[in-house]
Amino acid sequence: MKLFLLSRNRPLFLWACLDSLHRLTRSPVSIIVIDAASDDPLVGRVLDGFDRRGLFERIVRLDSNDPAQVWRTIAAMLGPDDAFVGYIESDVVIEPGPYPCWLGRLEELMRSDDRLAMLGSAIVKDDFVSIETARRLLPEADEQVLRAQIYAADPEREQDVAEAAGQPVFFPHNPAGRLLLLRTAALRVIGPATDSDMTERLREHGWRSGISTEVRHRHLSLLNIFDYPEYDVRRRNAYMASLSYKAQAERALAGHALSDDPDLHILADGVRIDPREDDDLLVFDLPERAAEIALVSRRGYAFGADDLRPLGVAVDRLRLDGRDAIADATLGAGWHAFEAAGSRSRWMSGRATLPACREVRLRISARVPYLPEQDVQAMIPPAQPETTDTTASDAARPAEIPAGALDFASWETCWGWAWDATAPDDPVDLDIRLDGETLFTLRAEIYRSDLVGAGIGNGRHGFYFRVPSSLSPRQAAVLEITLAGSDRHILGSPTLLRDPAAAIDPVPLDQTLAETTSRLLDHARGEDEARALATSLLRQFDRVQQHLGRIGEAKQRRDRHLDGLGGLSKAIDETIQAVIERHRPLRIAPVASPELSVVIPVHGRFDLAYRAIETVIEQSGRDAFAWPGGVEIILVDDGSRDETLFAAMVLDGVIILRHAQAQGFVGAVTAGVRASRGRMLLLLNSDTELQPGALSELRRTFDLDPSIGIVGARLLSPDGRLAEAGGIVWRLGDAWNWGRGAIRRRRASGICAMRTTSPARR
Repeated sequence: MKLFLLSRNRPLFLWACLDSLHRLTRSPVSIIVIDAASDDPLVGRVLDGFDRRGLFERIVRLDSNDPAQVWRTIAAMLGPDDAFVGYIESDVVIEPGPYPCWLGRLEELMRSDDRLAMLGSAIVKDDFVSIETARRLLPEADEQVLRAQIYAADPEREQDVAEAAGQPVFFPHNPAGRLLLLRTAALRVIGPATDSDMTERLREHGWRSGISTEVRHRHLSLLNIFDYPEYDVRRRNAYMASLSYKAQAERALAGHALSDDPDLHILADGVRIDPREDDDLLVFDLPERAAEIALVSRRGYAFGADDLRPLGVAVDRLRLDGRDAIADATLGAGWHAFEAAGSRSRWMSGRATLPACREVRLRISARVPYLPEQDVQAMIPPAQPETTDTTASDAARPAEIPAGALDFASWETCWGWAWDATAPDDPVDLDIRLDGETLFTLRAEIYRSDLVGAGIGNGRHGFYFRVPSSLSPRQAAVLEITLAGSDRHILGSPTLLRDPAAAIDPVPLDQTLAETTSRLLDHARGEDEARALATSLLRQFDRVQQHLGRIGEAKQRRDRHLDGLGGLSKAIDETIQAVIERHRPLRIAPVASPELSVVIPVHGRFDLAYRAIETVIEQSGRDAFAWPGGVEIILVDDGSRDETLFAAMVLDGVIILRHAQAQGFVGAVTAGVRASRGRMLLLLNSDTELQPGALSELRRTFDLDPSIGIVGARLLSPDGRLAEAGGIVWRLGDAWNWGRGAIRRRRASGICAMRTTSPARR
């Protein structure tokens, strides 16, 4: 059986979810993670850790947080032998129960009832927070915000297991939740949807959805208001780590011989030096010219508090050759941040480097229960950043991209932050490049209180710089900020710097030709398409000459470029920019043997055609189970002279056919049908939009009556009124729209018609 786990960010939620799966899943299962474009680097570390344990069959990393793409991915991975499929979200933790395996129990219940298509687990209702508690915690918050934060309208609040009256399954009105077992045959009929929509569709087709009274889960997001109502990273991490390992570690302490002796000593070039006592101070006398000095102790954890750091000892006095160094920001790796408020002390992690000196005086102000080193290592949460040992080789350091972001960038100033989780209190060096040329290297060491509040090291990880005045602003230039000496970017890099005051006069024609020709080659799909685009653009060249006011020069340039890709003007370049800026990129995954081919003929009016394609992609994602072989979209450009020429720049995966000269609607449709490969065919006008559920409804009509060869759709006007419900052909061959002003479904409209491909291709 396949179990799909959907994740996005929230690495500690993910860790707790995977930990429960790892401990409580005993049935044979292939776990497939679908990560919806997480931008938190710790997500990758959590997934890699459990992947090394052999938990996953596969990890699929999507390039966007698009529910339609998620369902397409799931549908594409289901095979004909998959009777059931599991689904779990990454903020769900499975509870132990009176059965060998939770998944096996759900499958057993599903097989005992042929009409049961969706079976969920019961939620632990104790985690729901009352509105009174929420008002007490956040008295200044807006009522609507509070209700949303505590999931006040969640139907699971009303879930009552007592309704089952001792039965293993009960059938509430509300959806089944976030931990599900689904019957694949039912999904292929109704298509994927939200919980509530899926429940209603199942009922319409005679299926049932239920909830197990035995299998239970916790929904971690219900507790946000206690632990991080404003998504404070430190409080969130503390809560999640306590869920995932802390309680187990505290229970395990009884089986270990704990010690309150930190065994504090110094290693000077590898030689151990023990302290002597001077009143309440420990004094270390060091040899001359020691190259590497490390303060070393046992390590433990403050299990009775929310402090999850690996701890050695805390000191409230630290003097190096008589100099007070307790708050010194230049101390080496292994020192936690100085706690200025309260104790005014500083913890070290168990091994902390010191600068060259002859005498060290310190006073221990706090310590923790110390465990044997192997037990300490076993209790470190996988996602917890740990200070890097400075004696370790560079090769042993994890090759993780440092956390960080470019917060603002312009031709005048730029600022942001960078942080290396493996050395949380050390500054990070960054290389600054402009259009591939290194300008300088800077250190991210500016103090920022917002970083401290977010738990980012000691807060000294900000950077700020001004672009050198010697670099005059350009219309556009690429700014890159990377870890020094590497090509690893911080978040937000690379970015494009634009000068809003730059002149808008035409740039030299040679530069325009070079830039736009290169862009065209990058996006054209093969030489034939590039030449077809250039040929169409050349027909507008005389109009471009008038626009630029360089008629003589332009004609000379044109003659030289006719055999290549042609002379593209600034006006054409602006058209390209308009396509990119006004239309977000759309993507449909290429498929080898599509179930459905959608043919859309277009002549101009690219904005309308773009919207038609957008609705097809949205619907094909939501109805992915209705099309297990996938969907292909064929756009037939019938001699357009507008932005349609550059459709390939924003339509990834769409098959684009072009006619240099318009061949009319019939010619365009014929070309699209001939190029189609799907078992079924949808002809769609470019000025139409599919309504939710349209594809699955068209498909369902075929399933109801095998004798049907063509299915059409009702056409609604923009104001929502019926425009037509098909067409009628009179005896003399005249045709007319049918149904204006009335709802009739007997005949199919040619504006949106689905048919099987065999008669269509004939």
